[in-house]
Amino acid sequence: AAGLLLTIGLFSTEQYSLLPGLWRLLYGAGILTGGAHSIRIVSHMSLFFMAIGTIGLFLPNWTDHILAIGFGLGHIGFGLVIARKHGG
Repeated sequence: AAGLLLTIGLFSTEQYSLLPGLWRLLYGAGILTGGAHSIRIVSHMSLFFMAIGTIGLFLPNWTDHILAIGFGLGHIGFGLVIARKHGG
């Protein structure tokens, strides 16, 4: 709900370049909360997404790169580590 409201607020003020960073930050916060009772690497993954989101807020011209790094490389990299070390 917070992500939706913040997205609508930024979209209505035409601050589109802040959206990818905001999404990464909120996604990382969600993973941190949801993974509180999971394996440790899930917490590290959430910090990675929040770091990418923070970078995205300060480099608004890199929106596509931020989304690609976050969604693509982040999920693939952490997914491979989790699959290898924790069996999936």
